[in-house]
Amino acid sequence: MAGAAQMRHRLCAGLLAGLLGTAAVAAPLQDPPVFASEAGALHLILTARPDAQLLGGRQTTPWVYDVCRRAGPTATECLPGTAASPYGGVHLRLGPDDRLNIRLVNRLPPAPDAEACIEHPALAGNPTNLHTHGLIVEPHRAMAPGDPYGDYVFLELRNPANAGARCAGAPAHAGHGAHGAGGASHPDTDVVDDAVEYRFDLHRHPPGLFWFHPHVHGLTVNQVSSGMAGAISVGALAEYCGTDATCRSTIAATPSRLLILKDSQIAADGTLQHQQDPTFCAPRRGRGEAPRQGHCAGTGPARGGRWVHSINGQHYPAIAVGAVGEIWQVLNASASRGYDLALEPPGGGPPLPLELLALDGVAIGDGAASLARIQAELAGRAVLFACGDGALCTRRLRLLPSARVAVRVGQAGPQPRDAVLRTAVVPTGGDDWPAIDLAAVTLAPGRLPPLPRPPVGEAATVAELLGHVARVRLAAPADSQPLAAAQAAAAAAPPAMLAPGQATAYAIDPALALGLRQDPACGNLAPGERRRIYFGNPTPGKDAFGLASSIIGADGRERALTPMRSFDPTTKNICLTAARDGAPPVIETWEVVNLTAEAHNFHLHQTRFWLRPTAALGAPQPREALALEDNAEVPRARATKGCDGSIAAFRRGACRPPLLRLAVPFSQIGDFVFHCHILEHEDGGMMARIRVVAPPAKPQG
Repeated sequence: MAGAAQMRHRLCAGLLAGLLGTAAVAAPLQDPPVFASEAGALHLILTARPDAQLLGGRQTTPWVYDVCRRAGPTATECLPGTAASPYGGVHLRLGPDDRLNIRLVNRLPPAPDAEACIEHPALAGNPTNLHTHGLIVEPHRAMAPGDPYGDYVFLELRNPANAGARCAGAPAHAGHGAHGAGGASHPDTDVVDDAVEYRFDLHRHPPGLFWFHPHVHGLTVNQVSSGMAGAISVGALAEYCGTDATCRSTIAATPSRLLILKDSQIAADGTLQHQQDPTFCAPRRGRGEAPRQGHCAGTGPARGGRWVHSINGQHYPAIAVGAVGEIWQVLNASASRGYDLALEPPGGGPPLPLELLALDGVAIGDGAASLARIQAELAGRAVLFACGDGALCTRRLRLLPSARVAVRVGQAGPQPRDAVLRTAVVPTGGDDWPAIDLAAVTLAPGRLPPLPRPPVGEAATVAELLGHVARVRLAAPADSQPLAAAQAAAAAAPPAMLAPGQATAYAIDPALALGLRQDPACGNLAPGERRRIYFGNPTPGKDAFGLASSIIGADGRERALTPMRSFDPTTKNICLTAARDGAPPVIETWEVVNLTAEAHNFHLHQTRFWLRPTAALGAPQPREALALEDNAEVPRARATKGCDGSIAAFRRGACRPPLLRLAVPFSQIGDFVFHCHILEHEDGGMMARIRVVAPPAKPQG
């Protein structure tokens, strides 16, 4: 297939760059291998495994997804000639009503350096799972044999070959399964050996760019920084235009690229580091240092190593933009590093304008009349300016981990231009992510054709996504597993695919999911109330990460405060009841408070949110939404004496952070999470569990 040819091209270009020096060769950027749905479905096998590859001129062994097609949703073998295993990731291309079936197989090596491995020894065995970031799909927990999982992250898929793995520094007798034979690294987590089945039903899902990556707490940073991530697109780029025929034809005639940004640290001996060190190299290029074309050289303990930054797995590629411009869809698939992207002339000068089309897979409409409001909703991602025909442009893009953006680039002039796609230093208050040149860009002379934008809120976009949130409900029971049969099988014996004796009391069950019983701990906000989420430190004075939540009443008083703590999967911080079918979704106002001097990136599974003005304390309305996002940077607390990450410091006025106020619609029923998407912070404990239950079932009769 084309993917294999692309991989041979990249390997040859990378080897030549390693022999001649990285500045000597800039190979043309190649698209990731594409796996497109057929007849409404895409059936794949993803095998997580190590794979020796050349990254940035260095031989190393990243962890990758070996992806192949299978003949049907239950086939366990690859169709011959369909496999691809690039470090840069693959592209899954889906339609809005498609079904995605994935068999995930774990062939990863042990991970003795996992975050919190000593506290949770089962992490040494390197279990994994799968999360479809940004898709609004059911977080379905398998109920019986033959029932596949949905986007359910409380699952650990183990490699049986790692049964004897131990944590680095652990005593010899402490090995895999320290929580009991067959145990998980965390309680109330499903355990599966060798392989697990997933099914994701899109149900008229709006178009956009999404992605997939593992989500085992304590290992996410290891696995993502090692290369385990890929892109998902739903629909065509022209869908961003809604029904505007001129916009659709212009986009259809404009070449497009997918740019997947990844970074990995490679030690002098070729070992790929699974716990990234932000001090691996100096933030800025030093005097006499060679141009940082795709990497920076390790310093101090990392001397001789290389921090490689790639696009689609390529080290400092060349991008040639034609006369009609291009549309770039950019995905930050890095584990922890943020990017401050700009397209800059090599010799200096102001960056070239980038026309903003979409954020996190959701289109931005005509912004001429709403520039100030859209700017306010971007939470510092870009500084916008009007650039004709209702278009909005920016010269820089701040993308924290998991962020996606679609921009149009081109040269509106008579002369060709050279440029460099680069990231500036990104200071986060705790880590300074380094400046790197990512790609050499040439822009042919030409004229960008006008791209009329639909009115804000009417592109395929906010209106469609809000409608999707409102109508998508529980997809269970599975078509192949009627609920009655599933319940009978579950009552007769534990599901065969799960380890006997595992904790299941907390996991959402069919009766609760379908509204056949209610959870007394689940209560919705009263009119005028809002939730407050604290990002802070559960152990002030020590480097730690945690979350707390409370409810702020209409009178401004705080109640129902949960303690600031690191992630505990047995504790649900928030529980609420969804609206009945046909009714508008439950929409809550959340305010997120950062009690630290460090950047955090808020992300919530199974839904989207829009930012609200600080003064907007009334009931949130869908018509307020100009942009819908799934991650947003939380403003940092100003450096104030005594601001130690605790709620007590906030209450006594030692921390004065700006509030990030969000409107969040809920419709997906099940258990999922919200967390900081700087994965070092998430693995460190900055994550919490949320439950949405079905409304009471209507009486029969």
